[in-house]
Amino acid sequence: MNGIQIGQRFSRLTVTALISDKKNPKAQCICDCGSIVTPQRGALRNGRAKSCGCLRREILREHSESSRLPIEQLKSRRAERDRKWALLNPVRARQINNAATRRHYAKYPEKARENCRARRARLIGAYGVISSGIETTLHERQKGKCACCKSRLKVGNVHLDHVKPLVKGGLHEDLNLQLLCATCNLKKGARDSVDFMQSRGFLL
Repeated sequence: MNGIQIGQRFSRLTVTALISDKKNPKAQCICDCGSIVTPQRGALRNGRAKSCGCLRREILREHSESSRLPIEQLKSRRAERDRKWALLNPVRARQINNAATRRHYAKYPEKARENCRARRARLIGAYGVISSGIETTLHERQKGKCACCKSRLKVGNVHLDHVKPLVKGGLHEDLNLQLLCATCNLKKGARDSVDFMQSRGFLL
């Protein structure tokens, strides 16, 4: 029986039965966790078989938890890794960024228009910030009508216009905005709203 007896304990394993085999004698054991395994008797004697595998899993889990980095450090490492990859693969990185931008703007079209307007204002050198959802706010304030011709504003035919043009020192802010129909906005161009209305026979 190679010196192993029923009831004998090896670490977390307790021998419950001996399995006869001339070439590879084994022992049926029950682990402290309740699992039943049949390790080789030689592995029990030399200490290689200590459990059903639960002991190794616990050790690996403890090691993983002890070596786990803070979330901020993990984010920093990931960002640095992505930056290095983008430097090595500029074309592919640009394609991925463009695709992600298109998906985001397709999901949030009003946000896309706001970002586009803000970019144009920065290029001109205009200062100010407009509120998110300003189109909806102005649509309610103007009762769904164009500020110039008073025609009903249609979905997809609405232009956000600066009352005082940015090129003439107007600010990129809520108080300097109005909704116009596409026709009025294209005719107005970069003219001041007062000049435009006078050219159409108003405010004389």
